[in-house]
Amino acid sequence: MPLYSYTAKRGDGRNLRGDLEAISELEVIETLHRRNLTVLDIAEKKSAREKALAGRFSMSAPLFGGGVKHDEIFLFASQISAMVESGLPLLRCLTSFGNEVENPRFKSVMDSVSIDVEEGSTFFDALSKHPKVFSKLFVNMVKAGEVSGRLDQTLAQLASYLERTANLRRKVKAAVTYPLFLIGFTIFAIILLVAKVVPVFQKIYTGARVRLPVPTRILIASSVAIRDYYWLILLIAAGIGILIYAGLQTERGRLFWDKHKLRIPILGPLMRKYSLTKFTRTLGVLLNSGVPILGALDLVAETAGNRMLERAILGSSASIEQGSGFAEALGERRDVFPEMVVQMSATGEESGTLDNMVSKVANFYEQQIEASITTVTSLIEPILVIFIGTVVGGILLSIFLPIFKMGRAIH
Repeated sequence: MPLYSYTAKRGDGRNLRGDLEAISELEVIETLHRRNLTVLDIAEKKSAREKALAGRFSMSAPLFGGGVKHDEIFLFASQISAMVESGLPLLRCLTSFGNEVENPRFKSVMDSVSIDVEEGSTFFDALSKHPKVFSKLFVNMVKAGEVSGRLDQTLAQLASYLERTANLRRKVKAAVTYPLFLIGFTIFAIILLVAKVVPVFQKIYTGARVRLPVPTRILIASSVAIRDYYWLILLIAAGIGILIYAGLQTERGRLFWDKHKLRIPILGPLMRKYSLTKFTRTLGVLLNSGVPILGALDLVAETAGNRMLERAILGSSASIEQGSGFAEALGERRDVFPEMVVQMSATGEESGTLDNMVSKVANFYEQQIEASITTVTSLIEPILVIFIGTVVGGILLSIFLPIFKMGRAIH
């Protein structure tokens, strides 16, 4: 009879691995069920082992680099959730998904995870060995789902969370990138105009020996500086850039930037709403998955992306640890958490539905962001048009001002 290798979970949560001779896989499943074991995977021992080892030591699997995209992690959570929900053993789900992965780096990771699970490791432990691919938030949610026996639901929540946060990030990034692109293009056009067009008129005015107005003299001096000392300008710009970068690497510099960028006109409120959406969305998903409140806040702080918000979250966690309620802890930091967040949290805390309430807050802010993006786009376009028109018009006026004066002198 064929020899089958199996992995099963005991009643105490530990994984058990062994071999059984049987006519078919069905007979192995029935035998293990009679022993009160939950089947994780069954396969012919030789083929399963050879396949796993081939995946681990494949020459095509890169040791460094490659990276794993956000969309691939979303697909992983979505597909594993669907397969686990349909009743397939976890190891078979991992093996099946790994066979379809095209990214060599991700395939190598999946082969490693499959081997660890086959050898008795828990799913979340296997994922935690790859922190560059699976974040702490991802691993802890999987851990909560695996311990509670709701792994399929947790993975489905993770997939939904990853999809919504990715869509929101794309929208906010597009809203911020558009005006920055226009400003950058405008600066490039102005430099080109000053460096190429102004010198032509400079020669005309030099030959005519006319006294130039102050704006024209400033413009010509700027043109000369750009043409003759461009290397110095670039060096100064690079030095300023390096200083800013170095400053942002320090805790004080990052805190200063994260605090003041939320006060930027028009874009600041949008970034503030995005930070609050990310905070409430992540917290709601973690709490719904069964992660304790203190652990959830620590994880949310790590993914906040804003030092000011991170400090406020960690401060709230410390207050809760000392006996304060969640809403009370947030209320102590109203400069970061708006009144609505505090009140909704208080309602959820009193009714025992805190996870649902913070998720509702996330939905509200997500709708606010979409409305804000429309408003920001409609406001920035005319502002930039006026700005560009004023700057370019001022340059052209400075160029032609001596010609107007010469024309009046002739008359």
